[in-house]
Amino acid sequence: MVMMESNLELKGKLQGGLMQSLMRRFANDESLFQQQIEAVNGEGDCLLAPTLDGDMQIIEVGKQQYTLSDGAFVAAQTGVDIRANIQRNLGGAVFGDTGGFMVMQTQGQGQVVVSGFGSLFEIDVTPDKDVIIDNGHVVCWDSNLEYKLSVSTSKKKRHHEQYYQLCY
Repeated sequence: MVMMESNLELKGKLQGGLMQSLMRRFANDESLFQQQIEAVNGEGDCLLAPTLDGDMQIIEVGKQQYTLSDGAFVAAQTGVDIRANIQRNLGGAVFGDTGGFMVMQTQGQGQVVVSGFGSLFEIDVTPDKDVIIDNGHVVCWDSNLEYKLSVSTSKKKRHHEQYYQLCY
């Protein structure tokens, strides 16, 4: 939170219990207590900013839920719960050198604000079109998509790169 008007109230809340708070702390480098901004004395504005320079985008959750890469979560409405979970492919996450040990998953209904370094844009993933994305550049994806974390090595590049492959 960058700024808020005085008729709003800021509270700290241990969202989801101690274990979920610790997991979010580990995954997102969040405080144990999530900030909750509430309009207690009428309407008001607040300004939010991401940790890194870049775009923010509002996504609707409910019928469609999302998996967020670590560091992508900015804010959510009260009806949305953000839960930290360990990656499915733990080996790729641990040995891939970049990010990815924990992911965040949305539950509930409402709006979530996500951010990424640079500009954000959506990519359609269809049954006939799998997509491979460098994990440093993926922000979020539909939780119904199958994904795997893989490490690719190249003799030319002489370093490891880690990718998400998203498919139906």
